[in-house]
Amino acid sequence: MSTTPQQPIVRNKSTLAKLLASENITILHEKIPTAMFNLKTRTLFLPLWETASESTYDMLVGHEVGHALWTPAKEWVDGMDSIAKQTGCSTEQAKSYLNIVEDARIERLIKNKFQGLKRDFYLAYEYFVAQEFFGKPSTFPTACFADRLNLHFKLGIHSNVVIPFSSAESQFIPLMERTQSFQNVVDLAVKLIKFCKSQGQNHPVEMENDPSAEQQAGEGEGEGEEGESSSKESSESKVSRQKPQQQHQQQELPTPSTNKMMEQAIEKMASTAKTSPMDNHYLCTLPPKHPNVIVTYNMILKDVDLIIASRPNHLELQKVLNPIKVKDYTDASRTMSQAFARKQAADLFHRSSVAKTGALDTLRMNSYRWSDDVFRRTVKIAKGKNHGIIILLDWSGSMQGIMRSTIGQLIILTDFCRRSGIPFEVFAFSDHIWTPNDYVNGLGDLSTRVEKQYEKDNVKMHPIQLLNWLSSKMTNAEYEKGKSILWNWSEIDNCAKHNQYGLSGTPTTSALVEIVETIEEFKAKNNLQSTHLVVLTDGDSCDGFYLPSDRKNYDGSHRHKHSNIIISDPATGLKYNMEELDKTLAVQSTSVWIACDIIRKRTGTAIHWIKLHWSKGSPAHQIKGATELPNCNWKRDGFIRCAVDGFDTAIIVDQNRIARFQNGEIAHSAQSMLNTVSDNLNTAKSKTELQKAFIANQSAIGSLKSVATLIGETLGS
Repeated sequence: MSTTPQQPIVRNKSTLAKLLASENITILHEKIPTAMFNLKTRTLFLPLWETASESTYDMLVGHEVGHALWTPAKEWVDGMDSIAKQTGCSTEQAKSYLNIVEDARIERLIKNKFQGLKRDFYLAYEYFVAQEFFGKPSTFPTACFADRLNLHFKLGIHSNVVIPFSSAESQFIPLMERTQSFQNVVDLAVKLIKFCKSQGQNHPVEMENDPSAEQQAGEGEGEGEEGESSSKESSESKVSRQKPQQQHQQQELPTPSTNKMMEQAIEKMASTAKTSPMDNHYLCTLPPKHPNVIVTYNMILKDVDLIIASRPNHLELQKVLNPIKVKDYTDASRTMSQAFARKQAADLFHRSSVAKTGALDTLRMNSYRWSDDVFRRTVKIAKGKNHGIIILLDWSGSMQGIMRSTIGQLIILTDFCRRSGIPFEVFAFSDHIWTPNDYVNGLGDLSTRVEKQYEKDNVKMHPIQLLNWLSSKMTNAEYEKGKSILWNWSEIDNCAKHNQYGLSGTPTTSALVEIVETIEEFKAKNNLQSTHLVVLTDGDSCDGFYLPSDRKNYDGSHRHKHSNIIISDPATGLKYNMEELDKTLAVQSTSVWIACDIIRKRTGTAIHWIKLHWSKGSPAHQIKGATELPNCNWKRDGFIRCAVDGFDTAIIVDQNRIARFQNGEIAHSAQSMLNTVSDNLNTAKSKTELQKAFIANQSAIGSLKSVATLIGETLGS
């Protein structure tokens, strides 16, 4: 009957709960007395019992999932208050009676939905009776009415235990069997409490089933008139003796005890359980947004002015504010804007409908002889989606060789957004803490101050800085200046006092966590229906959610970096068990997956991952969890689309194809390919060779498709 719940069983029960609930609820196995479900955070807590059987676990999972599916969180609290107000009982008493009626409803519904659970309920409650979790069976008939109702729907239905009721009490059984909505449960709980108040602690079932009382009544009837008189007198005197006591008991509401007895019995069983690896959970709550993480574009513009002013004789530095004019970029952004405008116009036409108003159109009246279309018309246009885009640019040392061309792609995209009226923000993320040029030493280590803010409930996140290089909020003058500064970032950093624009690590997880609240604010301020987050990087994250390195497992062994860490998002109430996710997800970084899921759950934002790739050959197999989509050709197109867990879209781009020099010209790697196919087109001698050369030429031109264009394709989708 008893089996020790090992880790595979624990994982199976987690999967079972999610399948029954039809949602990705959070499952936590802990050393607790009984299973419970937090309606607000959608978290199911399951116990770790030393002697719990499979059926017991399944029954508890089914019961709590029933609450998850059909017990509404807000209405539960409001229902208790309503019951207490209507009946005059305490909130705790209202909760006890409400729980009895609701348990009967959700257990009936979960068994009807999943027929296979019926046997688990039968075996579990049979075990509870044998272990006297509800007390001795001999005490069941003398329990208060609410307890007998609870026992009937738990044991009478599942374990064939006969619970007696009086005729007045029996009317509640079909009422509890027919409850459908939660409001039905609240109404019935009110009726039940009022009835129990009127009965007090009396157990009328004892009087009706008392054989001595029946025998006395029979003897009285056999004695004729004298017997009747004596019986009547005895009855009247008995009623008169009970009346004062009953009147006193009508003012008191019996408190059900069977559920409490069961909880105490389970608690005793759980208290003997051995220590489990799950006891060492570290529940880590995500920290709030750090106030000093984002360096605004105003701060950057001001800081660069200070750098330039501090080096008046540096000729190259004085040129960094010259406007960036690259014809390829201008043409590309203009083409994207025109294509987007055409797409918007087509979408607008698709959403337009013409309706007749019923008012005569005097200009159409002369056609009444051959057409009855003589009424004025109105055009109704359904509301479309407002789009916004936020870009996270990897500001790490590995981007050094391709940063210029990547910035060029950003400029194409931001120019397109400004032309098309699309709100945007560009943030470079790095673990190099930004220090203003006029910063005076002695104020303390900025890096240490920022890092301490990330320690929350034992979790330690990487220090992070977000440089807001470009924004749709900029004026035209600020925008052009911002583009020039970003294009010449290297020259500026070489002259900066604190190397504040230098490249460093790739703290992608911290960047995603920090950007969540920014996305929420960005979406609200711009009234956006559709937001897109683009992560533009050439490598994997260097950070994640970790505990301090001195932490050890419960048995003193070395701790795995993710062992027993549960990340909690206070905004959604969701919890992420990193150890379980490590075993089930095929991703490069579990921490990045969690951060992306939090963004998606909080804001509904679509997340696009663009990986800039250097090496030759299709790179899909080099990335854990990436699956190349059909109809992709790395050699022909210079990019492939992939399916990667955690991202809505993923594109890997051959950076050699879109590489640019400082003046914006196409790099040799891309130009040589164009020259080769162009020569083949010019030297073709036959129709077949000409056809092949033409196809190769078109493919080569298409392979120069920019990252900006690929990102632009996601807008409006």
